[in-house]
Amino acid sequence: MDSETDIVVDDTNCFRFLRDSYREVASRRWYKTLIVLMNVSLEEIERRRLRNIEGPTRNGIKEEVFRHLLDHFEWPAVDEETIVAESLDFRPKSL
Repeated sequence: MDSETDIVVDDTNCFRFLRDSYREVASRRWYKTLIVLMNVSLEEIERRRLRNIEGPTRNGIKEEVFRHLLDHFEWPAVDEETIVAESLDFRPKSL
């Protein structure tokens, strides 16, 4: 983090405390943070999960873990700088 380059953290970051933790680390190094929220429908997520089960291209998660994350997802709050990218066109817009 000392090289003054951009850093991308590719994670679900489904809980506010996780995002806050990343922001804290970034701020200690004078980095600006921004959330890019991929707005994907549940139906599309389910299709992608099924496709990955049938022909794995990445690690998956157990159904009960997925349901827990889905049920407890914490959407970014207004005080978290966020842009939203729609799943089909990827044109970001402000949240």
